[in-house]
Amino acid sequence: MKSLKEIIEDPNVSQSVLTDGLRVLDEEIAKRSGIGGMTIKGAYKVIKSIQGGRTLEKAVKILIPEFIDKLDPYFARFQEEGKGKTWEAYLRPHYDSLADDLLAVTDLKIKETDNRAIRKTYDKLRPKARKEVTASLPALARMIEKYI
Repeated sequence: MKSLKEIIEDPNVSQSVLTDGLRVLDEEIAKRSGIGGMTIKGAYKVIKSIQGGRTLEKAVKILIPEFIDKLDPYFARFQEEGKGKTWEAYLRPHYDSLADDLLAVTDLKIKETDNRAIRKTYDKLRPKARKEVTASLPALARMIEKYI
């Protein structure tokens, strides 16, 4: 059986994953409401406006392989234990730990960036990031599911 990394990084699949990932990100941001949602939407708009969206696309492209590395152990267990379950249903009990795994990647990346606007925006949003990432994991799982 192929690993999730092998599936997602296949040259025939990787561009579609990037496109779908950006679409899911747009959709998840659009769902946010209230004062927190306004803050997230505002920050996202700032990030999306940098270099006409190319910075966001570049960031997502950089993050996908490392996110897949974090998802791959879950995928290996899913292949063994997930019979009869969807990828989303299998991941559901693991959302909190998976959110922490993904945020560990972004935390490290933000320390490496020279872009002050992105770092400032990230630092502002980071305290509530686990909740937001966890809320977005079902959509991410459904997106990935179509490739597995």
